[in-house]
Amino acid sequence: MDLSAETADLLVRWSARIVVVCYLLRCWSDYRGSKSGHIEANALTARWMWTAGNVLFLIHILSAFAFVHDFSHAAAYEHTAERTAAVIGVRWGGGIYVNHAFALFWVIDVILWWIYGPHWAYRSKVWYWSVQGIFAFMFINATLIFGPTHWVWVTGLLALLVCLRVFTGRSTEFPK
Repeated sequence: MDLSAETADLLVRWSARIVVVCYLLRCWSDYRGSKSGHIEANALTARWMWTAGNVLFLIHILSAFAFVHDFSHAAAYEHTAERTAAVIGVRWGGGIYVNHAFALFWVIDVILWWIYGPHWAYRSKVWYWSVQGIFAFMFINATLIFGPTHWVWVTGLLALLVCLRVFTGRSTEFPK
């Protein structure tokens, strides 16, 4: 498939942005379920958003490899190292491996959520909040390294609001 550079760039960027939207919709669904006491009904929506986000994340990775790096892992590593050096001053491309592990983790979690049912993601608070922490770290890190400069402030503000809500609000209720 031969896409123009502009179309390829749009596909890579917007697939990542829609992944974040799916994740935030999943979080919103979790929050609504915990507030209303209807975790199961909201868990179905959350699971669909989780699945859609995962599929879009895989499309994002495939698009980036196909259209930005010409299916070269070395080129992807180098690009990650350049972006990381530009942002934090350390030339390190190992984030690409963290991204691979993250993708694998997400795929496995989606599969298990469909196998074990809607309560899979809520089986323990430790598991739930560990997953949320991993996702927050990955999304914030990706925004800092690959996103536009002004998104740093947007991401920081959003992270602050989420932290305030988590630490000052009612804890998430989990099914028994």
